[in-house]
Order: sequence, then C-alpha cells, then structure tokens
Amino acid sequence: MLSTSSAVARPVGRRRSSAAGDSPDGDDDSSSSDDNEDGQAGRAVAASPASGGDEDDTYGVVDGPATDVEDAPAAAAPPGYSLMPIVPFFEPCFPPRIDSAEWDDDLDAQPWDVEELGRVTLGGITLSQLKGLFPPPSFWIHPARSDGRAPSFNCRLVTVENVRRVYESKPWRELRRLPAPLTFAAGDHAFQELVHVYSVHLKKWAQTYWESTHSLPLKSRTDPYFVQLVADISTRRSRARVNFDRSVLKVVRRLMQNGRCDLDVLLDPIFITFPPARQGTKWRPVGPVDPHGDLSLLRALRVLDADEPWRLFYRRVPQEHPAASRDLRRLRDKFVQQL
Repeated sequence: MLSTSSAVARPVGRRRSSAAGDSPDGDDDSSSSDDNEDGQAGRAVAASPASGGDEDDTYGVVDGPATDVEDAPAAAAPPGYSLMPIVPFFEPCFPPRIDSAEWDDDLDAQPWDVEELGRVTLGGITLSQLKGLFPPPSFWIHPARSDGRAPSFNCRLVTVENVRRVYESKPWRELRRLPAPLTFAAGDHAFQELVHVYSVHLKKWAQTYWESTHSLPLKSRTDPYFVQLVADISTRRSRARVNFDRSVLKVVRRLMQNGRCDLDVLLDPIFITFPPARQGTKWRPVGPVDPHGDLSLLRALRVLDADEPWRLFYRRVPQEHPAASRDLRRLRDKFVQQL
C-alpha cells in the first residue's frame, strides 16, 4: 500500500528581486540572485509592447514586486496535516544522509556530480548549496552546443510582424501543464505544497523558460521592438531564477530535511530548467516565407517543436523524457513508501 504523508503549506515570505539584463540576446545564463534572503531589491519593470507578456493575466514582467504573487502561495495541503520528519526510506540518497561512505562502489548517480554531492548531507544542506547543485552539470534536457559553424536559417522569417504573431499566440502556455509525477505519488500530501508552489511559479514564468529554448538570433537587430524584446527576455529570466530559488527550492529543501525526498526529485519530468551556458538552444528558423501573410514563423515553430521535443521539455511526449529512460530506473516511485 502506498504511504500518503502529510504537509502544511507554510507561508513563504514575499521577496523582491532585482532585475538584471546581462545578455544582449536574451540568452543570459548567469543567476542574478544572492543568498541574502532578507535583502530588498528593485521593483519589476512594467511590461512593454515588445515583451510578449500575458498582461491580461499578469504572467509577464509586471509592475510592482517581482514575486508579489508566486512567493506567497495559498495553503496547498489539506488543513490539519503537518509535515513530520521521518527516516529516509529510499536508496541511494543524494546527498548522503551522513557521508559518502554509505554509497556502494558501483553507485549510479547520473547525472549528478558525485564529488559535489559528497560534500553535503541530506539534512544539513543549505539553500545556497542546493542552488549550487541544481541544475545538474551534465547534458540533462538540453543538447550539447556544437563546436562547428552555426546552422543557416532564413533571416527573412525573423520580422517584427512574424515575431509579434508568435508572441501573441503565447506558445509557452503548454509548459504550465504538469505531467504526472514520476518520482512521487500524485496524492501524497507531503508533496502537495511543492506541486502547488511550482504550478504558481510556472503560471507566471513559463514564458521565460520557453524563451530560453526558442532564442531567436536578435543580437544584431536594431529595430526598437527587438531591442525592447531582448531587454525584456533578459529581465524575465533573471527574475524567474530568483523566484525559483526563493520559493520552489525552499520547499524542496524542507522536504529533504524531513526525509521525504532527495535531490533526485528535481529530475522529475514535472520540473523544467534553463540551459547551461555551454549548451546550445538557439532557434534558427527555416522554411519558406509566406508572401501573403505573417504565419511563416508560426509554421516554422510547429515544425521545430515536433522535430525537437526537448524544446518543450518533453511536455508532449513525457515517455521520452530522460528521467523515464532505462538508465535511470532508480527514479520511478523513488519517494513512494511501500508499506
């Protein structure tokens, strides 16, 4: 029988994060967050016409505190339940409960860095250490960057009207739909707060994850629309990183400290990640230009997402997600206690 543990969603303090725009083409991979969780920072910039934000639903970059909504989620678990610490029942444990001596010699830690994991413990891990371990250092979701020449593309597809039409279609909404969890039971009360907080996070920031895997070649474009769009992309990503660290990772850390899961929970297909700097995610659209309309880029986008499912983080084909592969059998139901 599956064990359904309990949790009370604790209110997460509202934080303000500073906007950063380090990347000229919106493909910045450096985090702007700091470890001072009590620090105050600037207010979010208002969404511009080029930002493509969901202004009607306040899902884009909005005026006011950057984490005004998603950092203070409502209670997600049934009232009356409390998260009680237990002895971890799953193996192997990443990071170890006490030290790396508890691991077998033939340990399967893919895709984590075993040396890094061995420096911390499950119950003593800090938020700063957790941020340093996730996302994993290897090629997890995103393909390796090619060392060769960048592939050619049809630059005539990248026009203001075409890009505007893509943004008006809001293709990132697909990322907000969470697949069934692989590592834990969907009805486990201990994980309901995590699912809720992450759903709220994606409700506002799915757009910036989509932009990270559909980064158009806009670096040299001087049109005011593209200049503003590039600035908005960079700002959104910086804010999304800060929000993930201060909301989602806090809940993950609390679950780890109470023996309910380990770092492997973040490999669950539910979670999506920004690509590391060394990995290529540019979108160089190909295909014909429609002389009678501006739907050419939308058609190119549909072809791209069908051919390269990783760009939508395998949301359409969860069975092809790396976590579901035979090489990572340890993940399936790892945090489901059999009684």
